[in-house]
Amino acid sequence: MIYIIILVAVFFIIGALSNDDESVSDNTATRNYSYTTKLEGKYLHLSMDTIPYGTEVVILELAYQGQNVKSYYDIFNDEEGNFITGARNNDNNGPYSISVPINALILPRNKDITLEFNITLLKDGVILDKLKSQEEIRISSSSFLLMEWFIPTIKILAYYSIKKGDSNDSKSWSKDNIKIIKNVFSNHIENNPEERDFLKNQMKILSGTSIDLRECVKDFNNRANTTNDKNTIFYASARIIINNLESGKWLHIEKGLAEIKNLSKLMGISNEILEDVYSGFETLKNQDKPTEASDNLKALKVLGLLEGATIEEMRRAYRLKIKDFHPDKYTHLPESVKLVLQEKAQELNLAKETLRF
Repeated sequence: MIYIIILVAVFFIIGALSNDDESVSDNTATRNYSYTTKLEGKYLHLSMDTIPYGTEVVILELAYQGQNVKSYYDIFNDEEGNFITGARNNDNNGPYSISVPINALILPRNKDITLEFNITLLKDGVILDKLKSQEEIRISSSSFLLMEWFIPTIKILAYYSIKKGDSNDSKSWSKDNIKIIKNVFSNHIENNPEERDFLKNQMKILSGTSIDLRECVKDFNNRANTTNDKNTIFYASARIIINNLESGKWLHIEKGLAEIKNLSKLMGISNEILEDVYSGFETLKNQDKPTEASDNLKALKVLGLLEGATIEEMRRAYRLKIKDFHPDKYTHLPESVKLVLQEKAQELNLAKETLRF
């Protein structure tokens, strides 16, 4: 997982008071402040060398092109005059530091941008000081989660996650595939409800959408910042395809191999990475689980169905056949016959379990 690391230069602010309509205490009119900012991952770290005596509330507002990125406030004093945040005393002027999570989806990547800082210091509802500044920053080109990169990425993963199965004519998400997709973005959405909700909503939207894989990959390739971005999504897609085979959603390993080969060409994946993924399929062939493909065909045969039968057809066939082998219908028959009928019923139940309907 690649982390966003942005170092913002140290700069100094001469604390000239605002001449706005707001009331500002006179004893801070000539106070000098310096502070350091550092954007790391999805957090902005702000450190101030000093704060005015008696400060009760610090309000930090961040904006980009007039759009609010984050608002944050910190309460210093409780009703008894004790500091709530940190181990500072009312008699000391700092230092002071806060870390603020920023909605990464709002800020563009791989370009110079101007981030606006507004810091307000309050006491008894009166403004002690206001600091305003703009800082030129560049989000690292190796950043992982960005709006224009996020959309084609989730579409590629969703394409394989909700692709129709061989024995099911409807699109559906599996828990394992959802887990893979969440892991791709986990370092960026784990503690950010806005981005987590954004991912969830995109997955809902894509459930009922026809996805053009070629166009999605083309869009992705134009926006992916590094080769590692491509490899990460390629590996995740391969894992989803293998899940589809292991779960019996897809019945033929050859189908999975064809999908992977096609995706590698579209994304321009190196032969080394492709061979690594192929080795995973070879392992799949040599395991017991891959025999689920042939097991599924056998199960369909037990139900009297052909490959490609829908879930509803499987359920209907099972209900009709299991009635014929119910033990209550054969109480008058010899034990030897009952055993045969019980075995038939067990075969039907095993077929149901194999096909997962």
